[in-house]
Amino acid sequence: MPKITFHSVLQWLVAAITTACFVVGLWSCEDPSGVKKGNTVPYTKIANIPANDTFKVYLRLGALPEATLFWSGGDPDGIVIAYQYRWTDSTEGSRGITVPWTTILNINSLGGYSLQNQILVPGNPSSLFRIYSFLATLNPQEGGVPELIRTIGDSLATRRAFAVPYKTGPVPGDSIYGGNPDVNHSPTKGTFIFGSPDTANVHKFEVRAIDNSDVQDPNPAYVFFWTLQSPQPTVLFASQPPPTGTQYVLRHLTERFTGLRFTFTTLDPSTFEQQYSWCVDDTVDRRNNNRPRWSAWSSDALAIVTGSSFLDTTADVSVIHPMFLRARNKWGVISLPIRTTFVSILPSIDDPTYPRKILIINNDKNGSGTLRDPDTTRVNDFYRGLMNSLGKGDRTTIWTRASAGYNFPPLTVLTKFSTVLFLYEQVYLPFPSPDRARIFSVVNQDSLRAYLIMGGKLIVSSPPSIETNFANYLDGLPPRQPWSYEIFHVTNTYNNPERDFAGVRGALGYPTMRLDSLKVTADSSYAIRNIRVNPPRGFAQAISLFDSRSDNPTYENRPVGVRYLAPPPVPPARQTYSVVFFGFPLYYAERVAVEAALSQAFIDINE
Repeated sequence: MPKITFHSVLQWLVAAITTACFVVGLWSCEDPSGVKKGNTVPYTKIANIPANDTFKVYLRLGALPEATLFWSGGDPDGIVIAYQYRWTDSTEGSRGITVPWTTILNINSLGGYSLQNQILVPGNPSSLFRIYSFLATLNPQEGGVPELIRTIGDSLATRRAFAVPYKTGPVPGDSIYGGNPDVNHSPTKGTFIFGSPDTANVHKFEVRAIDNSDVQDPNPAYVFFWTLQSPQPTVLFASQPPPTGTQYVLRHLTERFTGLRFTFTTLDPSTFEQQYSWCVDDTVDRRNNNRPRWSAWSSDALAIVTGSSFLDTTADVSVIHPMFLRARNKWGVISLPIRTTFVSILPSIDDPTYPRKILIINNDKNGSGTLRDPDTTRVNDFYRGLMNSLGKGDRTTIWTRASAGYNFPPLTVLTKFSTVLFLYEQVYLPFPSPDRARIFSVVNQDSLRAYLIMGGKLIVSSPPSIETNFANYLDGLPPRQPWSYEIFHVTNTYNNPERDFAGVRGALGYPTMRLDSLKVTADSSYAIRNIRVNPPRGFAQAISLFDSRSDNPTYENRPVGVRYLAPPPVPPARQTYSVVFFGFPLYYAERVAVEAALSQAFIDINE
């Protein structure tokens, strides 16, 4: 314990008496009149830019609706912690419109960190000084400053409670948000766009300082100036879907359907910054108290139209839709609206309340009618019996191409069915006629592709050689990647020309399937030729493996059947296409196994 001496006690008494006298002196400090001094109000100055000048001067200078203003302020007995500004727009013969006060804190940096967004305070807080003190005393060592800076552009509240409560009680946090850097350059500078609807417009801009006692300058600084009306921009459609072609449109975007796309441009003599707003069918919803249907203003010169944009949501009906477009420049001047049209159909399969139905497309040639060489009636009976056994017979329709002039079902028919079962049961050559008529042409391929993109599901019982039947022999177009590779998600397929295919070994819940000895007989060596190996591509998966009668290692246990399952949809969108490609003609397999395989396929595609 330190030794206490007379000298140390004397030093302590002198210090205590001096401090007490200083405090008493401060408490009793008076001005010469004998009255205690109170808080001195802050003052505000504004630069005379733009000048308080005549209309003629501003007519010569252009007097655009955008102006940058500067101000400053001070406090004789404290500091300026914030500024508030507002302005009034007036036109001849009309009462001025005054915007509310905006509060901007007089802070340029926090803890040595520069601010990208000036800090604004909404509403009328009970104490700006509390907010200012909280921000000014954040400790960078605690990580508070960088964390808060990241919140300034996000309209978030301060992250911790103030240490000192308000007079009205503790407040857990005050809301702050970041200003627009294009508007709020600093606490003492801003660029503003003033309402200028008339040929001549006068504006009064006011600004006032606020000191650390939350006292406002009672005499805000102000400036008057004139602006002219900005010319209207002219808006144009830069690109759009063909106005005469019919577009199939879904109600929501999916990973396959990216919407109908319209792009825009403007002609504006006074600014390069524009925003756009658009709507479809009508500018107001007459069924809902004439509620405006215009989209929110956006600088993106693109509209992505879906069925949810329509007033008329009748399915499978061709509808002519008007499309309206307008633009406004950076000063708020709106163009005259323009109009175009497009034709669209909402498919039935995109309606979640539409009953699920199955379409079987029998593309088989009309054979002799035997088990080995079936006619279309025998094939239809085979699949109709399977659908009945699976409990789906009452919602299954069969389209037999041989009895329909070898016409493929049009897209308007396909879109009424949630699933298509496509049958290719026998190999054939493109020549001579009439075999040529049954080729699955590019036109038919595009119809089925469009159906799938709209959310259709596809099951395929393949021909012995997919290259024979899915290649296009009808037109002279340049060769392209086989349609089957794209849709079935297979790649680098290769063919086994020998009578070597004895069936498949199942995987992923699919059964092992053997050939039916009543259909594939001894004179065929109980095997089928021209069955391909189909390696899956991308996210596809093998559902069956080649059973080689000769155990040929080139083919044995190689993929034959493949499934591609669409990713889960993002609500409210519906799931787009899934495909189960069996890779060989199911008709020739044992019926019990085929039924089990189709049952698993329907489970996979959610049918």
